[in-house]
Amino acid sequence: MIISLDGLNGAGKSSIIRELKYYIDHSDFYAQYFSSVEVVKFPFDKNIYQAIENEDPDLRWKFAFDRRSYFQKFPLKPNTLLICDRYVLSNLAYCTDGSVKEIVELEDFEYNRLGIPKADLTFFIDVKPEVCLQRMLKREQPLRKNDRDLELQTRAYRIMKSYVIGVNTHSIRNDNIGSACAYINMILANALEENANLRIF
Repeated sequence: MIISLDGLNGAGKSSIIRELKYYIDHSDFYAQYFSSVEVVKFPFDKNIYQAIENEDPDLRWKFAFDRRSYFQKFPLKPNTLLICDRYVLSNLAYCTDGSVKEIVELEDFEYNRLGIPKADLTFFIDVKPEVCLQRMLKREQPLRKNDRDLELQTRAYRIMKSYVIGVNTHSIRNDNIGSACAYINMILANALEENANLRIF
């Protein structure tokens, strides 16, 4: 099973994932469904960060091939929950203009042409660009150029927010990490109990 957390840099995805993984690892409820819980942060190939800095025009395709490369090296295992820090939604938000044409084209490329598995549940961590920037400015590591680009971040935020309309896609305010984790846990537990197909990996 795959669940993804998407949002802007500074939205709190990694912090939420750490707490969520700890909870699932120590839960008797989840033990009946998952023998292991794994986390992957995309992009998987760290060389892509250089392409991001250089504003590579082929970035959307490189992100997609990066995901395929990961699943080729690490095929999904039975009874495993894979938690993705960024997934296809981030590619749609940062590397398209938000039009239906570009989104459909990129989704088709990722899912149909490359065979990348769809996430069973997607969570958009809804934190506004200005707040994300302020959070990142408090960190010790230097900011990348695109993290400071409020126009880019605002566009990506709007695309993500407008995309969150599907049955298996949810929006979460991250005012409190504990509350965000509790919400994800509730959705995940309900999905497992209500949909037997999610038990088959």
